[in-house]
Amino acid sequence: MILSIWKIQETELELLGILKNENWILDELATISHPQKRIEYLASRVLVQLLCIEANVPFSGIFKDEHHKPYLVGNCGHISISHTEFYCAAIYHPSKPVGVDIQMISPKLHLVAKKFLNPDELKLLQNDIQKLCLAWCAKEAIYKHVGIKGVSLRNQISILNFDTNFTTIKASFNTIEIVLNVFFIQFDGFSVGYTEESIPAA
Repeated sequence: MILSIWKIQETELELLGILKNENWILDELATISHPQKRIEYLASRVLVQLLCIEANVPFSGIFKDEHHKPYLVGNCGHISISHTEFYCAAIYHPSKPVGVDIQMISPKLHLVAKKFLNPDELKLLQNDIQKLCLAWCAKEAIYKHVGIKGVSLRNQISILNFDTNFTTIKASFNTIEIVLNVFFIQFDGFSVGYTEESIPAA
C-alpha cells in the first residue's frame, strides 16, 4: 500500500502539462466549471500517476464505475482519491480495496455533525472539533473503500470505538458487514483518514 499527500500549488496549465492533455482527462474536465475544483481534480490525478510510478505499475488513466468509484484503466490495483482547496491525497493497493479522505478541521463541523453522526456517536465525541473531523474522515474513507453509491454515513457506518491514533469502524452496507481500521495523519489543521484491510465481522 502506498499513501501520498500533496500540497496543491500548481496552475491548471501546469497540471495539464504533466498529464499530457489525455482525452480521458479533457472529457471529465469539461464537466467541471469551478476553477479551483478543476485544479483539485487535475492535482489528484497527477498524484495517482506518481503513485503508479512509485509502485512500478502502468498508468493509462482513471475512469469511474457505476457507483462513481475511481479505478485504474488496465491495472487491477485499487485506488482512492480525496482533495480539498489546499491538498489532495491518494492511496494505492495492488490487490485490496482502499479508501482515503482529507478534511480541514473547521468550526463548521459543529453545524453538519448531525448529518453524518448518529446520536450515540455525537454523545461519544462530545462535540470535540478534532474528533468530529476524524470521524468524518473515517466515515468518508470507509464509504470510498466499499464503493457502493447511496450509503448513509449516519445510518449505515457506525463507530465502534475511538482513539486519536486510530478508530475501529463497523460498516454495514445492505447485506455486507465488515469491520475496518481507519488510521490518521494530522497536520496544519488537516486530517487524513485511510483504511486498511477489512476484517470479517464477528
